[in-house]
Amino acid sequence: AEHIPCDVWGVEPGWQTRTYSSSFVWNTNQFPDPDAFLRQMRAMGYRMNFWEHAFTHPTSPMFKALKAWSGNYLVWNGLVPDFATPQARRIFLKQNDAVLFNRQVEAVKLDECDYQPESPTPWSFPPATAFPSGLDGEVMHSLFGLLYQQTMLEPYRKKGLRTWGLVRNSQALASSLPYVLYSDSYDARCYVRGVVNEGFSGLLWTPEVRDAASIEDLYRRLETVVFSPDAVINAWFIKNPPWDQVNREENNRGELMPGREAVTAAVRQVLQLRMRFIPYLYTAFDEYRLSGKPPIRALVLDWPYDRKVRQIDDEFMFGDSVLVAPMFAGQTRRPVYLPPGDWYDFWTHAKIRGGATLEATNGAEQIPLFVKGGTLLPLARPVEYIKPDTCFDVTVNRVGGHPADFTLYEDDGVTAAYAKGAQNQVVLHADGDRHSAVRHGDYRGPERYKITAWKPF
Repeated sequence: AEHIPCDVWGVEPGWQTRTYSSSFVWNTNQFPDPDAFLRQMRAMGYRMNFWEHAFTHPTSPMFKALKAWSGNYLVWNGLVPDFATPQARRIFLKQNDAVLFNRQVEAVKLDECDYQPESPTPWSFPPATAFPSGLDGEVMHSLFGLLYQQTMLEPYRKKGLRTWGLVRNSQALASSLPYVLYSDSYDARCYVRGVVNEGFSGLLWTPEVRDAASIEDLYRRLETVVFSPDAVINAWFIKNPPWDQVNREENNRGELMPGREAVTAAVRQVLQLRMRFIPYLYTAFDEYRLSGKPPIRALVLDWPYDRKVRQIDDEFMFGDSVLVAPMFAGQTRRPVYLPPGDWYDFWTHAKIRGGATLEATNGAEQIPLFVKGGTLLPLARPVEYIKPDTCFDVTVNRVGGHPADFTLYEDDGVTAAYAKGAQNQVVLHADGDRHSAVRHGDYRGPERYKITAWKPF
């Protein structure tokens, strides 16, 4: 009834009979009929993501077979699989096939595969751990997240399907893997800095929204996450959505806050903004695949000779044309440096001369956004979720004079057929009052884009 956009529903630890360590067995007290549950969720338009970590509880059906292919230290009384061996990967995937992959689960969240030795309560295996592959614990800590991703990607690749997962630990050479980093640290400024810096490694990072100190803090965090690679709201520890009650204790007591209808409306608009940018973002990701250019990146990658951008860690480019300058709870204004050239305020469409710093005073429900002049900016009518046959109604905005062409990428959105050429390019071109959208390629499925309007920005 609230019509808040959501594509993926994440199921956290409670789906298993044991979680720390993990059994990899459905908890039928919570989910009496897993298949019926999945059918019901998919009927509502959701794709499913399931939490797990690799540490394997003695009650797991794979425990006995996995023991010979695990490290010689336990974590939470669970085995640590040696994913550097094909035997461990095969045993581990056989059980995951039985509970998840044979049910066509679209994604998995790979938790607890990092290591925080500076934590007062560090977890995971010690550096002295010996693994059957010959790796020691120190090396395995460096590789564990990467090997885990590679293992869990196998079922999707065998079936020719895509996935889009989450992971707590990765490596610089993992940029080709369809996983996004996240963390339990929660400082908002550090989260934004992570978004800015992700492009230097080619990895992807989500500043997930998990908690908020106030309604303003909720708005500001949501505004940041919708301009990240994966717009995640991690509300596993509260009974009601955070826009019904931001206070954790009151939320779990069922005490909904007054004025929540207005908050819900504002949250809906923020998440609809994400959906408006999906065609534009899909282009950024396809160009990331083709050229390695990060879809979200620090300003210095686009303006390497501008000394003023080198220390900026709270602004970033979202695709080729949109500059994002997040604000934080308590801020009523912030400085924004715009590199040389013409820029346009996304909200007011006011033209701004770059090469200078301005003061942004956007209210709590509006993130400062700026669009480069000479751009074609395709924005879609927002949908609540994306179906295999969704066709986006796209308005092409002409931002400034003499805009460069813009290419939309069109494919089935589900399989890996695009990598074998089953993809179209829809080239947008505008010259004065004349404009065109030319589609070419070898994708023969339903059209994903319908250009409904062209207009000056």
